[in-house]
Amino acid sequence: MTRTFIIALLAIATVACVSESDQQPQQPVGDNAVTLNNSRFTPADMTVETDTEVTWIWDDGSVSHNVVGDGFASDIQTEGTFTHTFTEPGTYEYVCTLHRGMEGTITVVEQTS
Repeated sequence: MTRTFIIALLAIATVACVSESDQQPQQPVGDNAVTLNNSRFTPADMTVETDTEVTWIWDDGSVSHNVVGDGFASDIQTEGTFTHTFTEPGTYEYVCTLHRGMEGTITVVEQTS
C-alpha cells in the first residue's frame, strides 16, 4: 500500500470514531442552565433546591463575559460553561463585571423530598 492510501485510511477511521456528542459541547438538560447571550443572563432569575448545580453557558459570539457572585466566580471567557452547586438556602445575586446591568439572581430553597 502506498503511504498516501494509508494516511487516507487513518483519517477516515479517525473521523468514524468521533461521535456526534464529541463534536458538540455538552449542554445541561433541564431547567438549571443560564445562557449568556446578547449581554444578558437568560433566565435572569432562577429558583432551585439545595444541592442543585447551575450551569452558565456562553453563547454570545466573541463577547467576553464572567459570572461573579458571593462565593463563586468564573473566569472571563467567550465560550464554554461554568458550574456552581448551591448547598445553602438563600438568595444569590450575580453579575458580569464587564457589562453594567448584566445581572441575575439564584434563589435557593430547601429540598422538598
